[in-house]
Amino acid sequence: MNYKKIILIGFLSIFLFSCDDTFKEIGRKLSIKKVKNEEMEKYNGYIEIHNNLTNIENEISKYIDAAGEGKEINVQEMGTLESVPVIKIDNAVIQKLEKNINSKFKMEKLDNSSKKLLPILKELKTATDSMTNYYGKKEHLADGFAKGRQLHTNFLKIYKRYKESSDAFKTEVANKSKERMQKILETYKNEGSLIKYNLTILINSCEDFVDKMDNQKLSMTTFIKGDLGKLKKAQQNILVASANFQKAIAKEKQLKKENYTKEKLEIFNKQLAEFEKSVTIFIREIEKSKSMSKSEIEKKVYTEDMVGTPNDVIKKYNKLVNDYNNLMN
Repeated sequence: MNYKKIILIGFLSIFLFSCDDTFKEIGRKLSIKKVKNEEMEKYNGYIEIHNNLTNIENEISKYIDAAGEGKEINVQEMGTLESVPVIKIDNAVIQKLEKNINSKFKMEKLDNSSKKLLPILKELKTATDSMTNYYGKKEHLADGFAKGRQLHTNFLKIYKRYKESSDAFKTEVANKSKERMQKILETYKNEGSLIKYNLTILINSCEDFVDKMDNQKLSMTTFIKGDLGKLKKAQQNILVASANFQKAIAKEKQLKKENYTKEKLEIFNKQLAEFEKSVTIFIREIEKSKSMSKSEIEKKVYTEDMVGTPNDVIKKYNKLVNDYNNLMN
């Protein structure tokens, strides 16, 4: 299966009022703060939905790997499994989508894509709940996948429409995320939050590397054919950003100013090292393939748990994003 990346939750400094402000000025700034809070709650809600959809799609990928994408379910493969991959869609995702759509604060393009996604997501949940119930009760062992064939066909029809809506929604989230991130960087720079500033540049550099992989459509079987020049440049950007971040967190005064502890930063740095190691091996494998013959390349076999494969890079990146979100929260 090919894993999908999650993306960052955005954190913006709220414009706070000072003790010297007049009551009128305080009221105006509190109003601004309330609007910003509503905006950030909605924005972060959309990011969480995006990442929940990514987790759902990873589960769908596991199911399709076993059942196949054709009209006929792969009974032979499914019959060898101790348990059929489960696709779980929580009600919380649907509820959050509904809440954001009905929010007074409007994000027109995101709201419109959400309205198109919502009914299809509900339909997909009904289908996957039926599949989970059927396979959970081991009914496929009794009826020889008779009902499983119907469930599979119905699922694929819905999934095709869901994928189109989900992709459109994710595109809008990514666009909004890039727009917000630039504002966040400006805010951190202006207020002298050098750790947050360099940390944000670093995580953006890591995301850019994963995007380069996505844009080249690199999979477990094709990644050694990747554009080495673009990928190495993206890797170099990570190393430069990482070095700048390490310099920023080495200053005790800055750590106190931004209320960071070395212990919290160490957790992030440990995962950063894992991600950088995976990227390094990924690049090395592409470099090695350039001197290999076609027959040698065809003989190469990569498994999901191998360090430096596309799946491993994305899994390490997703863990890094979670640590980043925890660090910024």
